[in-house]
Amino acid sequence: MSLAQFVPPTTTIVYAPAAAGSPTAVPTLSEWGLIALAAVMVFAAIRALRRGTGGRLLSLAIVAAASLAGTQWTARPAMAVPAFTLSNAAGGTATWLGDGEIGVLNTTGVAQKIISVGLTGTGMLRPTEGSPRCVAGLVVNAGQQCYVNVAMPL
Repeated sequence: MSLAQFVPPTTTIVYAPAAAGSPTAVPTLSEWGLIALAAVMVFAAIRALRRGTGGRLLSLAIVAAASLAGTQWTARPAMAVPAFTLSNAAGGTATWLGDGEIGVLNTTGVAQKIISVGLTGTGMLRPTEGSPRCVAGLVVNAGQQCYVNVAMPL
């Protein structure tokens, strides 16, 4: 009886410069926009409270949401430390040996499109906690990162 030989997982990402007119990030509210939104929500909660007993639950929900909206801009999400980079502006291959969730940082100065994500050895690609997940077709803007999660079987 022979045992299968363990081969450490190797993740390979092939990338190339993104074509002009590639998708860009979706704009979101700035920290001041979130503060203004929170202030409007607090004002709405006060109005709902003054209208009578039917608005108490609604006003509490609005105050809770306003509290969260006003504090989200100060929270820094936990991010995986970039384990390897997309470093060639002309495109290329980035390879990483190991397991766990890793960030792939685009340091080229130009947007890069992920062509493929491959895995060799003993391991499997799993869903990531970080977003976005590195998948074929994803455009990673300069200075941004995507994530890969490699798990070894038990």
